[in-house]
Amino acid sequence: MQTEPVITGGGTTPDRIVNEGHVRRLARACRESAYGFAMAAEEVRTPACQSLFLTLSRQREEFAKELERDEKSALRFRLHRRWVDFLAKVSRRSLAHVLAELLREEKAAMQAYETALATPLDASLRPLAVRHHAAIRRAYETIRGLFDLGVRAR
Repeated sequence: MQTEPVITGGGTTPDRIVNEGHVRRLARACRESAYGFAMAAEEVRTPACQSLFLTLSRQREEFAKELERDEKSALRFRLHRRWVDFLAKVSRRSLAHVLAELLREEKAAMQAYETALATPLDASLRPLAVRHHAAIRRAYETIRGLFDLGVRAR
């Protein structure tokens, strides 16, 4: 089943193809972050961190839903593979290790959004991308703060 991105008419065919490519990359970044945050919530023992990570996971799922109308099975397969990779990286590791992995994933998501925002986007996609990017940046800064606190506490 083909993913139908949230893009309205207008623009030339090459513009539409570029926008659809951005939609797929951004949705993939959001879904990967959602799974990473959900996994991190299971791994940490601090209630405040668990709550934060679950909230961010739900937020990223909503971002992905806003970007695409339905999922492709190939995308689910790639995400599952990334999820397994993420689990292997953070299983039975300290909070600092989990936070470091989340920082890496959030930085990748921010870069995906920055790449998309540096190109001409469809009028319906740009405000969505700007809003998502701002939320991802805030989450990155929050996680960075937690990481810095943990490193100083050692």
